[in-house]
Amino acid sequence: MKWLLVFTVLLAGCQTTPPKDCEPTVCDSFDALVVASMLDDELDFYPHGLKLEFADGTDIETMDVVVDEQTKKTYLIREGHYKGKDCRISRTELVDTGTIILLRMPGVTETCSGKNCSHCSFKDGGGCNCQNSLNICEHTITKNRDLLRLR
Repeated sequence: MKWLLVFTVLLAGCQTTPPKDCEPTVCDSFDALVVASMLDDELDFYPHGLKLEFADGTDIETMDVVVDEQTKKTYLIREGHYKGKDCRISRTELVDTGTIILLRMPGVTETCSGKNCSHCSFKDGGGCNCQNSLNICEHTITKNRDLLRLR
C-alpha cells in the first residue's frame, strides 16, 4: 500500500490518500491524475478530481473506466443528455499500469455531441455515429486538462 501511495505522488505530483478512502488533491500542474486502482482484481474508481458536466453545461449522468475488448485500451467514458434529449459521450484513453490507472497530461479527449440524436457512439478509427437515426453526432477533440476540476 505504501508503494502505491509513493508511486502516485511521484507520477501525479499531487498528494493523495490510500485507495480505500482516496480523495485525490488536484494540483495546478502535474503529469497525471490517478483515476482508479486495481487491487485483487477489483477496480476502485476515483472521480473526485473530474468535472461533473460537459463543456456546454450538460450534466454527466454516468462516468466509468472501461476496457475496449477489441483494442484492449482502457478509457474513461462519460455520458449525458443535453436538455434531457441529445446525447453527449466522451472517451479519454487512460494508462493502465496494472495497479493504478492514470489520466495523462497532456492528452486528448474525444467527444460526440448529438444533434437530434439520443444515442451517439464512436466510429472505429475516429469520429462519431448517431445510432438511432440518420441525424448527426458532431466529433470534437479537447485537452485532457479540460476534464479536471482545478482549484
